[in-house]
Amino acid sequence: MKLDVDGFARLLDYSLLHPATTEKEIFMFCEKIKKYKYGTAYVLPTNLPLIKERLSDTLTRLGVGISFPFGTSTTATKCFECEEAIKSGAEDLDVVINIGALKSLNYNKVLNELKELIKVVHPHMLKIVLEVSYLTKKEIIEGTKICCDAGVDFVKTATGFGSRATMINDTELILNNVTNDVKVKVAGGINNVDTILELYSKGVEKFGVSEGEQLVEEFIEKYNGEYNIEREKI
Repeated sequence: MKLDVDGFARLLDYSLLHPATTEKEIFMFCEKIKKYKYGTAYVLPTNLPLIKERLSDTLTRLGVGISFPFGTSTTATKCFECEEAIKSGAEDLDVVINIGALKSLNYNKVLNELKELIKVVHPHMLKIVLEVSYLTKKEIIEGTKICCDAGVDFVKTATGFGSRATMINDTELILNNVTNDVKVKVAGGINNVDTILELYSKGVEKFGVSEGEQLVEEFIEKYNGEYNIEREKI
């Protein structure tokens, strides 16, 4: 298949999620979003109203991070945050999993929370963040399976605020264990075009990035805005 500039940009979920982000920086972010057809623009819930009107004439979806970056809010709090975000215009909701419950082998607690989130979020897009930097290989596999059993839309690797960057091995563990048509989003240290193209060829559908404009321009410069790619069947 052939990937052009618009197709590449749509793979990117361009985010501005730092807690000290100013309104001026949010407005500048919106201007960057308008330059290319990114998949989703992500901000923290308090900043969602600031981007909704400014991006209303674009094809880019609106996304928020929920219980970022720790995932330690109660299920009720996460659900309320999602409800409020949807009211404010959110279409994609990236929610951090209960990391401690997963590591404690309390799989039913994790599963039940995801089921409650699905009730609130669907038909909007629910992307569950595992935060792989805190997990063992077994925990990544179990977390992926729980997400798939619950029926979320995406399993996401990381928030970008964990203890290390996402590794290729982390992503492959998730790709090898997703079922039920659940998709995979990689985030947390994804900062070059070739890594994105490699992971896309392996089956990753979305990439959470903080340098979207730089990546698209690198794609244009390096490949003249057009790249032939074969994707593995998942």
